[in-house]
Amino acid sequence: MANLYELQGVMLQIEQTLEDNGGELTDELAELLTDTEISIKQKADGYRAVMAKFDHKVDAVDKEIKRLQDIKKVAKNSKERMKEYILGVMGAYGIKKIEGELCTMTRTTTKSLEVNEEVLIEPHMAKIVELQKALPDYLTVEVKVSKTAIKNKFKDTDILPAGCAYMENDSLRIR
Repeated sequence: MANLYELQGVMLQIEQTLEDNGGELTDELAELLTDTEISIKQKADGYRAVMAKFDHKVDAVDKEIKRLQDIKKVAKNSKERMKEYILGVMGAYGIKKIEGELCTMTRTTTKSLEVNEEVLIEPHMAKIVELQKALPDYLTVEVKVSKTAIKNKFKDTDILPAGCAYMENDSLRIR
């Protein structure tokens, strides 16, 4: 059986022959036309069947990806729970470091800056609104809080602006 490209060529030959014959459809051309149309329909059905197989394959792969993502999520969560448990035990007994034969576990405390942007921006809201009103409609004001700038400005003091606080977090380092 011919492929679609070849069948297209046959259809073009039939059209050309019809033009050359002045539009006269001979029995021979009619049979060739019918056979070609049947072959094209069969090819279309075959292509559709192959596309359906691809659709099923895509669905199966999507399900497998989701299954693997679920397994990954469970593994990550299990690891985090184990780390939290070890960290809790170390904290409860005041242990800073555990040296095993294969690894060393160290409990470290880090300090991070937490910012409540609404509280921090509120005293400056009148100026922000005033600036927005002074600008044309096609320009907008977007206010961003820089934690780095806050840390740098107040690094020598423990006094922070309203809406900011340092939080201590314990973490477990495993080597």
